[in-house]
Amino acid sequence: MGYYQNFNSTVLNLVEERALDFCEFGCGAGALAEAVKNKIPHARYTGVDIAAEPLAQARHVLDNAVLLNLDNCPNWEENSQLLACRPAGGFDCIIFGDVLEHLYAPEKSVDQAANWLRPGGCLIASVPNVQHWSVFLQLVRGSWPREDMGIFDRTHIRWFTLADLHALFDHPSLSIEAVVPRIFQEEQGREIAEFMEPLAMHQGVDPEQLTNMMLPLQYVFKVRKV
Repeated sequence: MGYYQNFNSTVLNLVEERALDFCEFGCGAGALAEAVKNKIPHARYTGVDIAAEPLAQARHVLDNAVLLNLDNCPNWEENSQLLACRPAGGFDCIIFGDVLEHLYAPEKSVDQAANWLRPGGCLIASVPNVQHWSVFLQLVRGSWPREDMGIFDRTHIRWFTLADLHALFDHPSLSIEAVVPRIFQEEQGREIAEFMEPLAMHQGVDPEQLTNMMLPLQYVFKVRKV
């Protein structure tokens, strides 16, 4: 399966069954949309993507499909196609699936999402963790890989640690409800983190805390509109 055909199971698990109106940015070929509709058969789903080909593949499962570069649309209300998809009371759930790291101004999209959520609605976002052990390993080796997907995706523009993400979602209309770390190859990660312990102590950082920050490849945030 390719990048556009995959979906994040952690994101799906955070989707509330009472939600009805969805908007997913970075919907790809519609894999998550299809999974959500299997979970919530009456869901109304708007999919937004920057790439025309996967979006065309997703149309069979989407109620609305919007081709859009978020960096070119700082005010969503100025996009007539997107505005036409907005429910009268706002969306129940807005999803950014590995999208925010591709934007020059992700904070603007978070602000727009806050405005477009109904009161009590949720924003769910998955974002890579630049503090991951694999990043330290590559820096020690003196290289920064350029890959087609994952943490070293060549199209990434912004990079985030856990603290950076908390700052990104620190919005007057939003409250962070859950942060789910996605951890893979934990044994190898702990081994790398152990080598970093002397540096952590030298910098006044708790080695256990550093290990916990280095293990997640990605964080999934669930943020509620208050």
